[in-house]
Amino acid sequence: MLGVPELLWIIAVAFMGKAGFNYIKSRIFGFLKQYAPPDRVSKTRYNIGLVMFIAPLFFGWLGPYFTHKISGYETHRFIVSLAGDVMFLLSFFVLGGDFWDKIRVLFMHGAKAQLPEKQ
Repeated sequence: MLGVPELLWIIAVAFMGKAGFNYIKSRIFGFLKQYAPPDRVSKTRYNIGLVMFIAPLFFGWLGPYFTHKISGYETHRFIVSLAGDVMFLLSFFVLGGDFWDKIRVLFMHGAKAQLPEKQ
């Protein structure tokens, strides 16, 4: 029932003590937080992020049906797939923290969408 990461956290607490462990944890998470995506982004950045998010999904869905129409796809399939995966992952950082919350809510059974009021 106990995973390796949890076991390593317990060992770290045992060696450093709770105060030392909390200090190191706060330093590491503080360092990583400065590189986290901002909560709110501009409309232009959001639209660019949506294109980055949807394009690899759309291409991955339609790609197998139209490989014969795309020149160079068969010879560079790995590079094209890698570029799509990188673009998809980077889209989460371009879209910002609010989008992360939207994705997280997809996996919560009791969550409800709250649409903004029209202006």
